[in-house]
Formats: sequence, structure tokens, C-alpha cells
Amino acid sequence: MAYDFMIMNAEELTSLQWIAERYDYAAALERAITDAKVDPEWSIDEGPYPVTFDVSEHAAWDVKASVDAEDGYLTCMGGRLKSELERLLSAIV
Repeated sequence: MAYDFMIMNAEELTSLQWIAERYDYAAALERAITDAKVDPEWSIDEGPYPVTFDVSEHAAWDVKASVDAEDGYLTCMGGRLKSELERLLSAIV
């Protein structure tokens, strides 16, 4: 199974959690990183940050399908978090 990665800091992870409560594409991304391989020493509350999530190709395709269902709009997502997601999606195509 192929993997790609997303690197996130604490603020980006908090933003993703907020967006995921409102938009399906962000909820799909949140599920993908929840299921991702991550350093066993890492915890959401204590870090360390930034954290690298190894996202499976299958999970990335699920995120892409959710983004496509929203006509490609990454509503409420901006900055480096948006750039990371766009990079992840472009890597699987």
C-alpha cells in the first residue's frame, strides 16, 4: 500500500477539526489522518508538533472523492493547511 504524508502543526490540526464539523471533505481528511501512521510518541494534546501523518493512498483517494463532490472547493481552508492538502491530492493523481 502506497503512502504519502501531511505535515501539520497544532493550529492547523485545530482548524481542521473545526472545518471537519462543517464540511464533508474536511471530515474525510480528518478520518484519513486519524487512521494514518504517526510517531507512537505523539499525542494530540502534547505533540510534538509539527507532526507528520503517513496517509494511505486509499484514504487520500477518499479525501479526493469528497473534495470532488464539493466541486473542488476547499471552503474555509487556507494557508499552509490548504497547500498541504492540495499537494497530497496532486500526488495521488
